[in-house]
Amino acid sequence: MGESFLIIGDGVFGLSTSYHLRRQERQFRICAKAEAHAPSQDIAKISRPDYPGMVRMKEAQAAHKAWTTDNFYKEFCTKVGRVVAYDFENSATLRKINENRQRCNLERREILDARSFTEAFGGVQTSGLAYVYNDDDALIDWASVMKSLHSAVESETAAPVRKLIPGPNRVDAVVVDHPVDGEKMFDTTNLKVILAAGPWAMTILDRSGIDGPPAGLSLTALLAFHLAIDDEQYAFYSAKPIFSHIGTGEILPPVCGQKVMKVTWTRSPFTTVSDWLLCPPDLLRSAFVAREVQAMRRWLLQSHPRLQKAQVTTHFYWDAMAPHQIPYITRHPQYSNLTIAGGGSYTHGKDLPTIGQSIVEAAEGQLKEASMQRHGWQRSENFDEPDSQPLLSTGQAYETLEREAREHYERIQEDLPDLSNFYI
Repeated sequence: MGESFLIIGDGVFGLSTSYHLRRQERQFRICAKAEAHAPSQDIAKISRPDYPGMVRMKEAQAAHKAWTTDNFYKEFCTKVGRVVAYDFENSATLRKINENRQRCNLERREILDARSFTEAFGGVQTSGLAYVYNDDDALIDWASVMKSLHSAVESETAAPVRKLIPGPNRVDAVVVDHPVDGEKMFDTTNLKVILAAGPWAMTILDRSGIDGPPAGLSLTALLAFHLAIDDEQYAFYSAKPIFSHIGTGEILPPVCGQKVMKVTWTRSPFTTVSDWLLCPPDLLRSAFVAREVQAMRRWLLQSHPRLQKAQVTTHFYWDAMAPHQIPYITRHPQYSNLTIAGGGSYTHGKDLPTIGQSIVEAAEGQLKEASMQRHGWQRSENFDEPDSQPLLSTGQAYETLEREAREHYERIQEDLPDLSNFYI
C-alpha cells in the first residue's frame, strides 16, 4: 500500500476527508464497512446557518456557503426556506440565535403571525408555539451527493478494517476482513491512519487494545420515516419550505423529483445496551417504534393534514456521538499516525463540504489551537454557550423504552399496529 493516507470509513467524515485530499492531489485509500443504518445513507438533509452557539454557528455558516457556492456541492442544494416552530422550552434557543445573528450583522429571525403557518401548510396552529421563517435554509439531495462523492474521490473502497495493530508509538498495521481471503494484514507504518468509522470506531479501538477518547463516544439512534406521496401531495409539497418543530420532528419536502418525503423524529432519541452493530432489532415488531409512529401520525395530521394517506416506511439511523455533539477531530496522544474523526453525528452531517479540511489538518498536526480545545482529545468542558441539539445525547436505552411501550399496549389492551403497511 503506497498511499499516504488510509481512511477508515466512507461516511460524512471519511468522504469529506477524501474529497479534500483529492483536490490537493494527495494519495489515499478508503477502507469501509457497508452500514445500512448510518446517517450518511439518508435521502435528504437540511443545511442551515443558525445555531445558538456562536462557534458552531460560524462552522455552519462556512458549510452553508460551500453548499450554495461550491461548483461541486451547489448542484445538490436547493434554497427552499424553513418554517421553524419553537415552544416555550426552546424559546431561549431562538433568542440566542438572534443574538448571534446580530453579532454577525445579520437580520433577526422575526416571529410570524401563526396564521402564516396555517396558510402555508393547511395545518392547525398550536397554541404556545412561535413560528419563524428562515428564507436561506436549504434542502440537500443527500443520496445523490453521497453517490457523486464516491465517484469524485476516484478511490475504490477496500475491505473493512477489523482492528489496528499498535506499535510503541504508531499504528504499525491494520487487519481487514477480506470477503474472499478472510483476514489480511497491511502495513501502515508510513501511512497516516484516519479513523472515521462512525459507530464502529469504538469497536475497532476496543478490538485493537487502544484507548478511546476519555470523554467517550455514545451510540445514539434516531427514527426517520419516509412518506410515499401521491401526485397531488407532490405538487403541493414540492413548492413548500421545510418544517421543523424543535424537539419533535422535521418534515422535508421531496427532492430530485421523487415522490418521497422524509420525517426526522427528534422527539425520542435512544441508545442501547445491546450490540446492535452486529444484530440490529426488527423495528417492525417493536412496541416502542409502534408508539412513536402513532405519535408521529397524530402530529402530522394536526400540522400537515394534506399528508393523510401517505404510506409510511420506518427507518432508524445509528451513529457515534461525542459529548455536546461536538466531534473529535484529533490525533491520538499515543499513536502519532492515528487521527480520530467522529462523534458529531446528525448535526455535523451538514458540514460535509468543509469538515474534511479540518481532519486533514489534524492528521498533519496543523489544527489551530482553538479547534484543538474544542475538538481535541483533552477538550475543554467549559462550554459557556449551548451548541446544537443537546437532547439527542440524552436518549434512554431502547430496551427500557421497549419494555415501557409493551406495558403500555398491554395496559390499554391494544394490539400493535402493522408497521409494514402503515398510512398517515
